Amino acid sequence: MLRALYERGIVPDLLVATSVGAVNAAFLASRLPNVATADEFAGVWCGIRRSDVFPANPIAGFLGFLGHRNSLVPNSGLRSLLERHVQIRRLEKAVIPLHVIAAEVLSGPERRLSYGDAIAAILASAAIPAVLPPVCWGDEELIDGGITNTTPISHALEWTRSIRLRSVAEWRLLVTGCCYCRRKTFAPQGPCPWGVPDPTSWVTVR
Repeated sequence: MLRALYERGIVPDLLVATSVGAVNAAFLASRLPNVATADEFAGVWCGIRRSDVFPANPIAGFLGFLGHRNSLVPNSGLRSLLERHVQIRRLEKAVIPLHVIAAEVLSGPERRLSYGDAIAAILASAAIPAVLPPVCWGDEELIDGGITNTTPISHALEWTRSIRLRSVAEWRLLVTGCCYCRRKTFAPQGPCPWGVPDPTSWVTVR
């Protein structure tokens, strides 16, 4: 789809993304919007192995299962992948304006990250609860934005209205998200509580 859009000269005015979509959007936002970028993007995904993102670490996994760590897998693999392929280090330096969505771990409100450390913001937006650790952002700990908003088009619309340069209908938005949603109202001690069913598991804010 991306290649077809770029072939026709259709490029986004901004990128709004959450979860793994933030990883994709960061790659695209750090490069010129052309067919070569689309091809490079496809090549990266075709070359990724599970161990690149989720490196096997039995000790870390066991400690996480016991509650001595806040995740089963460290985010070092994903961080390394981002540092290799994302060509910006600050969100505000993106070639295409980039906004990533994360969620505050204690109460779940969404956070739209538009400025600051690009790698940390993407790690936060893609921090799958229980699997990858939360990321400190100021005074908060942030996790995967997909638990509260799987397709954050509301943030794109809000942003375009806020700058009032042209009508929302004239903007080209590329919104990338994830395919799951789970909400919690407490900070789990270790990853295990995220796997325990509770009534709020079936309630989403979107």
